[in-house]
Amino acid sequence: SENQEFVMKTFMDRILQLLEARADTDSIAQRICSIFANLSVNESLRDGLIEIQVIDKLVQAMDDHPYCEATQTNACEAFKYLSASSSLIASLISAKVDEKIFEALELHCISATFQHEAYAVILNLVKHSHEIKVKLLRQDAVERITRGLLCFPNDKEIQKEGLEVINCISSLGVF
Repeated sequence: SENQEFVMKTFMDRILQLLEARADTDSIAQRICSIFANLSVNESLRDGLIEIQVIDKLVQAMDDHPYCEATQTNACEAFKYLSASSSLIASLISAKVDEKIFEALELHCISATFQHEAYAVILNLVKHSHEIKVKLLRQDAVERITRGLLCFPNDKEIQKEGLEVINCISSLGVF
């Protein structure tokens, strides 16, 4: 209904204002990224999130809070849900979400949760975009993912996810 749309837009505007006003606070940024991740689960809200430039805001939050693991993880979780919609892949690519995730992966080797989320996003991107596969090959993504896998040698789920991403990237057949 129109009333629901108005309430949701007002709610989103307030969250964005808070994020911009309190960008220096890790705890606020991580909570807002968590809210966006929770909203991104709902497919019917994803287009509205794109309209208010949530992807750019999440990337900015990751830039502003590079050492806040919760902000990084929550933003990545939102990207995971957004990347599940093939219609949003181009928006994620243009925001250079893949680059942001690899930057964060190198900072957050300690976080298994972040790696789970990161590999899910990268996998969605490479499954839908040949250009991303080529770009990731050029950027030594396979080597970078391998280094990440070495951080969690006993986590079978991370090993499986990372290897699935490597397999998808390497399907180009060029190393």
